[in-house]
Amino acid sequence: MTPGKNLEGKVALVTGAGRGIGRTIALRLAREGAAVAVHYRASEEGARAVAEEIHSAGGRALLLQADLRDPAHCKRVVTDTEGELKRLDILVHNAGVARGGPIMGADFEGIRETLETNLHAALHLTAAAVPGMSRRRHGRVVAIGSPVGTHGGLQGQCAYAASKAGLAGFIKTLANELSPRMDFTANLVSPGVVPTDMSAFGIESFGEQLRAAIPLGRFGTLEDVAEAVAFLVSPHAAYINGQELGVDGGYSLKYVNRRRAQD
Repeated sequence: MTPGKNLEGKVALVTGAGRGIGRTIALRLAREGAAVAVHYRASEEGARAVAEEIHSAGGRALLLQADLRDPAHCKRVVTDTEGELKRLDILVHNAGVARGGPIMGADFEGIRETLETNLHAALHLTAAAVPGMSRRRHGRVVAIGSPVGTHGGLQGQCAYAASKAGLAGFIKTLANELSPRMDFTANLVSPGVVPTDMSAFGIESFGEQLRAAIPLGRFGTLEDVAEAVAFLVSPHAAYINGQELGVDGGYSLKYVNRRRAQD
């Protein structure tokens, strides 16, 4: 989608927007004309740089720090966004972690952190945002999922896969629950292998195996993901609802098996 002003007058909240996918989504939505609440938990320097870049380009941005594992912080983030930017139309659940390790001898604190950050926070934050969206009769929610939520992941990804599978179920049910009441859509964008800080270890350890599973023969980019999100929250996608969009180059372990058979 060519950048324009499809989101002029809208306000978006992007969680985990200080780096990686979240940063790129925040900047992309700002280019579409949205005012952007830039959330971070720990990476203040990166988030501040995102907000400053939006301001420098003539846009509006609000910097917000919160630990979204705490429901009270979720409520505050929404209240601050609506107070400073006057509304909240678009909610992008991007913040995520991958902790826990192999299930045998698992780090249970890591498992809890993964579920609370990736799944529980999305539920709490959406619950806080929905009343305002309902009053305005309009809302767009996009969550960043993962193919591992459907197909399973690599060693050590049990908690991460469980959180993403839960997120997919939540988003699809959210669409069913709220869309009959207002102009509302909820969708999931599931990136395949995209180089980020979180995916660095997996790419380093299993890079060739992962690349072999992608028919397009390349890893994704941050821009590939941001483009999909910008489309789903735009007027062009007003009839797309309750869907999971794989931005993964066709990633499939079945493709690897076919290649091996051909070889």
